[in-house]
Amino acid sequence: MSTLARLAAGAALALTAVVAAGAPASATTTSSAVTDAAAAFQSGESVYVAPGAETYLSTGDADQLRAQIRDTGYPMYAAVLPRSAAVDGSSNATLRALANATRLDGTYMVYLSDGTSTAFRAGDTQTPVGALATQVEARYGNEGA
Repeated sequence: MSTLARLAAGAALALTAVVAAGAPASATTTSSAVTDAAAAFQSGESVYVAPGAETYLSTGDADQLRAQIRDTGYPMYAAVLPRSAAVDGSSNATLRALANATRLDGTYMVYLSDGTSTAFRAGDTQTPVGALATQVEARYGNEGA
């Protein structure tokens, strides 16, 4: 299994925040990067890399991640954003704002960085973590970590 496949599978297992489908939006204005990512996801993209964030995920790696997400058959959305795009300075609030703006069921992943500090959050709008873990185990169980 490739590193990116492990990342996608691991993200499903390492959900650090649960995104409630009806969670209230943040009181702070959503950043344009979050709005742009939501628009990309609504138009069928699974990976969004904000302008200026290409140093955190290259075009080639983003393409590989898109292919691996497509191969899972499960709706996943990964956003790589500059740390300055964080809603209320929080990766959790950014994740909620992204899911609320996108309005699509699935697993959301947000990677925020400014080159010196990073934050990663993932959450699913419907599927419990145990069900995702079972799906990942069924698909990749014999391939090792």
